[in-house]
Amino acid sequence: MTGVDDQWLEGEQNYRAFLLRCWQENELQNEGEPTNSCSWRFALVHIGQEQEQGFACLDELLIFLSREFASTDSLVHSTAEE
Repeated sequence: MTGVDDQWLEGEQNYRAFLLRCWQENELQNEGEPTNSCSWRFALVHIGQEQEQGFACLDELLIFLSREFASTDSLVHSTAEE
């Protein structure tokens, strides 16, 4: 029986699994005193490769994911055209 899960596992280019960790860090003033503002930080682990990448803001995370999936999209489109 071939299901959606089987299709995902056929090739690495067709399947991505990530663990996303998100946390807030207090920003510090020049004297090292905390301010009232917090920044979100992110870490993404590519499951199976165990590579972790950190991001200082949401925009950096989204840019990384856009590039990750854009490379996959071009592979799928070139294969479909053949």
